[in-house]
Amino acid sequence: MAKVSQSNTSVSVGVRDVNVLAFRSTLSIGDLFARALRSVPAKAVAARLRRITSVSARTVESWKQARRTPHARHIMAMLTDDELGALLLQEVNPDAAHQMKVAAAKKKLRELEAE
Repeated sequence: MAKVSQSNTSVSVGVRDVNVLAFRSTLSIGDLFARALRSVPAKAVAARLRRITSVSARTVESWKQARRTPHARHIMAMLTDDELGALLLQEVNPDAAHQMKVAAAKKKLRELEAE
């Protein structure tokens, strides 16, 4: 099974230090989406994305089988969703996925405190 490797380096750009992540993968984009969405039912993904963009469960199923890849609007919709965004990031950058989960938990806590 192929693994995604990453190296984290710091690059100085003007007065700011910028973290640069380099990814090398032997998997295609379609395979990465299929692996990320494998654990979630297609109907659940479609229901979460319908708030932002139109997508059917059949379309999501073709992503899960790596027959097609999502369009940019679908990828952006998945990344703006707390749960789906963390799933997608888990495959390429587990630290970013963890940070997204923490941010989602903080957001829910603020919502509960506001009630």
